[in-house]
Amino acid sequence: MNKYTKKAGLALIFAGVLLFVIKQSFAPTANNIMLSIAFLLVVAGIAMHVITMKNDSKY
Repeated sequence: MNKYTKKAGLALIFAGVLLFVIKQSFAPTANNIMLSIAFLLVVAGIAMHVITMKNDSKY
């Protein structure tokens, strides 16, 4: 794996959390599309990070 795919999971988590914060600070009313995109980014980032860590381990 190259060095960018190892950090892609954490980058997706950071992007999702940043989207949550931006949405909450500028538009506190409920917008389901923004919340869904942020949620999917966080879930995809967690999954990618776990898969990457599992593939890089010795066991």
